[in-house]
Amino acid sequence: MPTEENLVRKAIELVAEGETKKAIEVLLASLANPDWSIRSYSAQILGELGKISLSEELFTTTIQSMSMHLINETDGWVRESITKAFGKIGANNPQLVKDIIPNIVSVLIKDEHEGARGSAAKSLGDIGRKSPDLILPGSTLDYLAQRLKSDESWIVRYYSAYALGEIGTQVPDEIEKYIEILEAATNDDDDGVKNAAKEALGKIKKSK
Repeated sequence: MPTEENLVRKAIELVAEGETKKAIEVLLASLANPDWSIRSYSAQILGELGKISLSEELFTTTIQSMSMHLINETDGWVRESITKAFGKIGANNPQLVKDIIPNIVSVLIKDEHEGARGSAAKSLGDIGRKSPDLILPGSTLDYLAQRLKSDESWIVRYYSAYALGEIGTQVPDEIEKYIEILEAATNDDDDGVKNAAKEALGKIKKSK
């Protein structure tokens, strides 16, 4: 049975040897491991590998596989890790994740795990900062605003404010109708959410 330490060592060794494809194969296989912590760690490493300039073909296949695991995953912590990995990959190359944006949005609006919802919001913000055209179609901004306004978890509200700020710096006109919600969030009960909303408003104002 692999451990987190062994998994990391194996992946690093393969990447160092120029065998990135094999490293990804090992990590994808580990997403089916019965141990949730191994699945979670595998997703985290895949996200880190997403920061490397790899072939589009390789990562398209990787993302498709991760997306299927996300849909079928029963553990909230693992869904959080997979969703967070999508954000890291998408921040480096947004086009690679364009087809699974709806999956990330689904986690944001439906997942019962607050960490998964929070990572979905952050990932949408990170992807939207690089390529807002992938985020604007549909009701993604509406969903982020709804989460900022009423989610019971401070971490989800925090990252929803963050996401609106990141996307808003690129398309300030599109974000205009959500300014009141961001302003209201500056009076949130949680100091972190207050600060995130203030920072988002400042970024949007500066970008105009």
